[in-house]
Amino acid sequence: TPLVQSESSSVGVVINHQKVVELSLNGRQFESLAQLVPGAVSPAPGSALSFRGGFNAAGARETANNNILDGIDNNDPAINNFTLRPILDSIQEFKVLANSYSAEFGRSGGAQVIVSTRSGTNEFHGNGFYFVRDDAFDKPNYFSQQVPPFKAAQYGVTIGGPIKLDKTHFFFSYERRTSDRSS
Repeated sequence: TPLVQSESSSVGVVINHQKVVELSLNGRQFESLAQLVPGAVSPAPGSALSFRGGFNAAGARETANNNILDGIDNNDPAINNFTLRPILDSIQEFKVLANSYSAEFGRSGGAQVIVSTRSGTNEFHGNGFYFVRDDAFDKPNYFSQQVPPFKAAQYGVTIGGPIKLDKTHFFFSYERRTSDRSS
């Protein structure tokens, strides 16, 4: 790739499927990777989207970002966050444009988050995952020598393949999260 991009003045990053799946993410929310873009930072604690995976870009508020999923507007009108948040394993790539983007992205002044989902191919592919956190694996608090009770699990599957070769394909993904914080 060229070192200087002379066709566009936009600043942004494309994060492909391999990076999305392999990078460590607490809660497996892909939008946490948006902070890899120059000019993107975590929102202020207690702000509107700080606990929902929001981020600030180029000095704009976290509610000023525009979210696009497979070319379609994906903004919740109440909080301007993702209406539909695809699971990590179903994302082909996502692109975050932080500033100086073209006029086709004229909805808001923050970042443009463009997500492309995976699709089926002429061969069957799939995967399954199961992530668990249990208080049995936690170290006790230094002062009280007790472990607060906590159990959480995230699991799911993806599968894609042909319905009719070279014509019609399918892709299915499912994810479930459970947690128990008994006292």
